[in-house]
Amino acid sequence: MKNEYKIYFLYGDDDQLVSANVRNILCDLSQNNSLILTLEKIEINSISDVDILINKFSNLSLFPNACVLKVFINLKTFKNIEKDYDPFLISLKNLLMLKNVILLLNLEKYDKTVKTYFSNSKLILKLKEFSVFQECIKLKPWQKEEIKSKILLVCKKYNLSIENKSLDLFNNYFKDKVEYIDAEIEKLATYLYPSQVVTEQLIQSTYKYVSNVDDIYQFVLQKHFQNSSWLQKQSVLTNSLYLLASLQNKFREAFQIKLRTQKSMNLSQISKDLGINFYMLEKEFLQLKNVSLSYLKEVIKTLSDIEFRLKTGIIREDEALDILILKLARN
Repeated sequence: MKNEYKIYFLYGDDDQLVSANVRNILCDLSQNNSLILTLEKIEINSISDVDILINKFSNLSLFPNACVLKVFINLKTFKNIEKDYDPFLISLKNLLMLKNVILLLNLEKYDKTVKTYFSNSKLILKLKEFSVFQECIKLKPWQKEEIKSKILLVCKKYNLSIENKSLDLFNNYFKDKVEYIDAEIEKLATYLYPSQVVTEQLIQSTYKYVSNVDDIYQFVLQKHFQNSSWLQKQSVLTNSLYLLASLQNKFREAFQIKLRTQKSMNLSQISKDLGINFYMLEKEFLQLKNVSLSYLKEVIKTLSDIEFRLKTGIIREDEALDILILKLARN
C-alpha cells in the first residue's frame, strides 16, 4: 500500500502566508484522517538542537499516532545542517513512513543573497525531491501582475467578482501593503453582502482617504480628545463603516499585543503568534507602553456599539465619530 504520509517544506518571509498554508495543510490532513490530529511543535535554533531532533525522530513512541510534527528551523542552523545533511535527510525519510511533518524555514528577509543561496543549495534540492514544497515570499510593489493574481484569488475565496478597473485601483492602494489584502477583501465581502461585485466606485469611496485610518487610530490611542475639531473633519473624508471596521481590527490587534506583553512573552514569540512583522510590532509595542488593557477593551466595545447603531439606522454616518469622541472622552 502506498505511503500516505507527507513532508511539507515551507520557506519564506511572509508570516501570514506561512500561517495560512499551515492551516490549510492541517485542514486537509484532518479531512483525510479519521483520528483527531495533534500538533507537536519543535524549534531548531542550533546544530545541537538538530541532534536532539534526530533522537526524537528515532523514538516515535513519544508522539501520538495522529501527531503532526511542526519543525521550525532558522537559516543559520539550516546552513549548518547542509554541511553534513545525510543524517538529517535519512531521519526525515524514516519519519515519512510513519508521520506527517511540516518543516518551516523561517526567513527574516528574502533578499538577493538568500535567493542565490537557495538556488545553489543541495539540501534545498534534496528536500524538494521528496516533500510538498511551498514558497512563501512576500510580493514586492513592482510585481504588479502577481499582486493582481493574489487579489483575484482572494476575491474568489470570498465569492466576489472584481471589475478590471477596480482591480487596478485596489492594486494601487495595496501594492505596498500586500499582507493586508486578504483582511481587506474579507471586510469588503462583509460590507457588500448580499452583493458580490467589487466596483470601481466602491474602491474609490472606501480607500481614497485610507491613510486617515492610521491618523484616527493614533488620535484615539493617545486620547487627543482636546483636538476634537480635527477628528470631526475626518468624517467628511472617510467611509464610516470602513473606518469603524478598520479601527476595530487595529485595536483588537493592539489588545492581543498588550495582553501578551503583560504575560511577559517576548516580541519574537508575539510576532510568530500574531503573524505581525517584527519591526512593525516593535513600533506598536512602544506606542502601547502607556496604554492600559482596560482602555483598549473600552475602545473595542465602543466601536462595536457604534457600528451596530450605524448599520441599524439608529445613528447617521456623519454622527459616528462625534459619538466616538463623546463616549471615550467621558471615560
